[in-house]
Amino acid sequence: MRKRLLDGEVPRYLVLAFAATATRYSMHPFFEDKQIAAVEAYAKASWAILLERVFAGDDCIDITVAQATVLLAIIEYTGEICIFTRIESMSLIRSVPA
Repeated sequence: MRKRLLDGEVPRYLVLAFAATATRYSMHPFFEDKQIAAVEAYAKASWAILLERVFAGDDCIDITVAQATVLLAIIEYTGEICIFTRIESMSLIRSVPA
Protein backbone atom coordinates (compact mmCIF):
# COMPACT_ATOMS: atom_id res chain seq x y z
CA MET A 1 0.00 0.00 0.00
CA ARG A 2 2.84 2.39 0.78
CA LYS A 3 4.24 2.02 -2.74
CA ARG A 4 0.79 2.64 -4.23
CA LEU A 5 0.47 5.74 -2.06
CA LEU A 6 3.87 7.06 -3.13
CA ASP A 7 3.04 6.32 -6.77
CA GLY A 8 -0.22 8.27 -6.48
CA GLU A 9 -2.36 5.19 -7.10
CA VAL A 10 -4.49 5.45 -3.95
CA PRO A 11 -7.74 7.34 -4.59
CA ARG A 12 -8.02 10.76 -2.94
CA TYR A 13 -11.21 9.80 -1.08
CA LEU A 14 -9.38 6.91 0.62
CA VAL A 15 -6.41 9.10 1.57
CA LEU A 16 -8.79 11.66 3.08
CA ALA A 17 -10.75 8.98 4.95
CA PHE A 18 -7.51 7.60 6.38
CA ALA A 19 -6.37 11.12 7.32
CA ALA A 20 -9.67 11.71 9.14
CA THR A 21 -9.28 8.44 11.03
CA ALA A 22 -5.62 9.03 11.89
CA THR A 23 -6.25 12.60 12.99
CA ARG A 24 -8.68 11.35 15.65
CA TYR A 25 -5.76 9.65 17.40
CA SER A 26 -3.03 12.16 16.64
CA MET A 27 -1.21 13.86 19.48
CA HIS A 28 0.69 16.15 17.14
CA PRO A 29 0.73 19.77 18.35
CA PHE A 30 -0.58 20.92 14.96
CA PHE A 31 -4.01 19.46 15.77
CA GLU A 32 -4.17 20.82 19.30
CA ASP A 33 -7.48 22.65 19.83
CA LYS A 34 -8.61 21.88 16.27
CA GLN A 35 -8.62 18.10 16.11
CA ILE A 36 -12.38 17.70 15.63
CA ALA A 37 -12.42 20.41 12.97
CA ALA A 38 -9.63 18.66 11.09
CA VAL A 39 -11.39 15.28 11.29
CA GLU A 40 -14.57 16.91 10.03
CA ALA A 41 -12.78 18.64 7.14
CA TYR A 42 -11.05 15.45 5.97
CA ALA A 43 -14.19 13.35 6.35
CA LYS A 44 -16.39 15.91 4.60
CA ALA A 45 -14.00 16.10 1.65
CA SER A 46 -13.84 12.32 1.39
CA TRP A 47 -17.65 11.88 1.56
CA ALA A 48 -18.11 14.59 -1.06
CA ILE A 49 -15.81 12.80 -3.50
CA LEU A 50 -17.45 9.44 -2.78
CA LEU A 51 -20.94 10.83 -3.32
CA GLU A 52 -20.05 12.84 -6.41
CA ARG A 53 -17.89 10.35 -8.29
CA VAL A 54 -18.55 6.88 -6.99
CA PHE A 55 -22.10 6.72 -5.70
CA ALA A 56 -23.32 8.83 -8.62
CA GLY A 57 -22.29 6.02 -10.94
CA ASP A 58 -19.33 7.70 -12.62
CA ASP A 59 -16.66 5.32 -11.30
CA CYS A 60 -16.52 1.59 -10.82
CA ILE A 61 -16.95 0.56 -7.20
CA ASP A 62 -13.96 -1.36 -5.88
CA ILE A 63 -12.41 -2.31 -2.55
CA THR A 64 -11.11 1.22 -1.94
CA VAL A 65 -14.69 2.52 -1.93
CA ALA A 66 -15.60 -0.01 0.75
CA GLN A 67 -12.49 0.82 2.76
CA ALA A 68 -13.16 4.56 2.72
CA THR A 69 -16.85 4.10 3.49
CA VAL A 70 -16.10 1.88 6.49
CA LEU A 71 -13.48 4.28 7.87
CA LEU A 72 -15.88 7.20 7.57
CA ALA A 73 -18.80 5.22 8.99
CA ILE A 74 -16.75 4.35 12.08
CA ILE A 75 -16.01 8.03 12.67
CA GLU A 76 -19.70 8.88 12.39
CA TYR A 77 -20.85 5.90 14.47
CA THR A 78 -18.57 6.81 17.34
CA GLY A 79 -20.21 10.22 17.45
CA GLU A 80 -17.24 12.31 16.44
CA ILE A 81 -19.10 14.04 13.61
CA CYS A 82 -22.20 13.73 11.44
CA ILE A 83 -20.87 14.61 8.00
CA PHE A 84 -22.64 11.99 5.89
CA THR A 85 -26.06 12.95 7.19
CA ARG A 86 -25.48 16.60 6.32
CA ILE A 87 -24.01 15.84 2.90
CA GLU A 88 -26.76 13.35 2.07
CA SER A 89 -29.39 15.93 3.06
CA MET A 90 -27.74 18.56 0.85
CA SER A 91 -27.57 16.19 -2.13
CA LEU A 92 -31.24 15.26 -1.68
CA ILE A 93 -32.20 18.92 -1.56
CA ARG A 94 -30.26 19.62 -4.75
CA SER A 95 -31.94 16.71 -6.54
CA VAL A 96 -35.49 17.88 -5.80
CA PRO A 97 -37.00 19.65 -8.84
CA ALA A 98 -37.95 23.30 -8.29
